[in-house]
Amino acid sequence: MWFLYVVGGIAILIAIYYYIILPIQRKKIVKEKLSQFFVFNEYKGKNYNYTIEKENTILYIKLLCIPHNSTVTINSKDTWQLSWGGSTAKPGRVYPRQKYLDEMKPFLRQNILKENNDENKKVRKVILIYKKTEKVLRYLNESELDIVSVSDSPYGYKVAQFAKIDEEIDKLFL
Repeated sequence: MWFLYVVGGIAILIAIYYYIILPIQRKKIVKEKLSQFFVFNEYKGKNYNYTIEKENTILYIKLLCIPHNSTVTINSKDTWQLSWGGSTAKPGRVYPRQKYLDEMKPFLRQNILKENNDENKKVRKVILIYKKTEKVLRYLNESELDIVSVSDSPYGYKVAQFAKIDEEIDKLFL
């Protein structure tokens, strides 16, 4: 019987770490990194996490936390798919786990222009992938895929990786 209590206690501790402590640590790391570059605003209860203003551009940033051995596929304007798992030592491997990123739909569907009061400023949606992914792909048609870089704007938004934010931050404003 005591074994069940020990296993239950360990399961509760693991759940607390993954669902409470780890997200707090991630947000702290992102805040520290973004504050090196710009003054930003943090939002709770919105479809986006941060906004950054620079000259005549406002970036609305959504933070997406995913495993590092993964790939993100943009299927359509508001449908994203995450594939992850498998050994990184095997090139051309099949990712054993996949899921649709339904938590991204409200942000991708949201009309940010309605929230922006200043019509003179350019508005851009940015998805910041934390920490990194192997690649971000986008379907061009039913069978062709293209690799998305930070300089691309599929469907009007930018996709950046947090691990490369030092070299990619200026490209987000272009």
